[in-house]
Amino acid sequence: MSNGGSTTKLSSCGCCEGMPALSPPSNRAGLSAIAYRIGNYGVFFQRMLDQIHSVTVPDIQSPQSPTPLAGLTTRSQDDPSIALLDAWAVVADILTFYQERIANEGYLRTATERRSVLELARAIGCELSPGVSASVYLQFTVEEIIGTPTPKINIPGVRTQPAAGPGSAAFNSGVVSVPQGTQVQSVPAPGQLPQTFETSTDFVAQVEWNALTPRLSRPQDIALSSGKLYLLGTATSFTSGTVVQLQTSEVHLLNPLTTLDRALNWVPAVEINQVWFIRKERTFSK
Repeated sequence: MSNGGSTTKLSSCGCCEGMPALSPPSNRAGLSAIAYRIGNYGVFFQRMLDQIHSVTVPDIQSPQSPTPLAGLTTRSQDDPSIALLDAWAVVADILTFYQERIANEGYLRTATERRSVLELARAIGCELSPGVSASVYLQFTVEEIIGTPTPKINIPGVRTQPAAGPGSAAFNSGVVSVPQGTQVQSVPAPGQLPQTFETSTDFVAQVEWNALTPRLSRPQDIALSSGKLYLLGTATSFTSGTVVQLQTSEVHLLNPLTTLDRALNWVPAVEINQVWFIRKERTFSK
């Protein structure tokens, strides 16, 4: 209402001023997912109901009817006008849902799709590595037919597969040749499917290898030289400054398994204190 150039508000409650625009929520740093929706179905539907009395149509606006929908006082969802608003609220709910998902896929921390991570990596010139098949160690147990002759060879502890013939079957000596590409299936967990693995190379399995035990101890490479006891550096690395060089010809080996390269004139060694050795020997003897 105008009076002498001044404008007087008809109401001070602000109900005719409309509702403020919706804006995306704020998110703190370090979240595994961000909130980006400006509203959902309930928010959109209620805002459209609240704005029926104040909405204006610029094409048909006139001084006599600035708000053409002000006369629509029904809020029943059976009314075609309210049903139309309900349908648009559903559309807005779906659009904002996918808008939020797209926003999450735009950040490396919140992305859930492999394609999103791929595109983010390409933005800085990186490419994801191709997929690599899984690998696993397989254990084959060889069975031996009782009563079959064992082939005799010159290598102790190792046997070869005898030729098939009278009294000698193809797989009766505990030696089996497993070809490359032999398929083995895993035992799946409840509700899971078995995984198929293939051997990567040809190999021979023997019955003696069904139960292998590791060597728990190894004799030290010790030797005598000039009446002193030394630990040789044939298979051991020593700290710098503690090593002496012994002439190979003057070294007397105490361990028959120790081998020396006689082509070398010197061998690294560390002197073992005789008192310490005797004390340790007595300790062990108890």
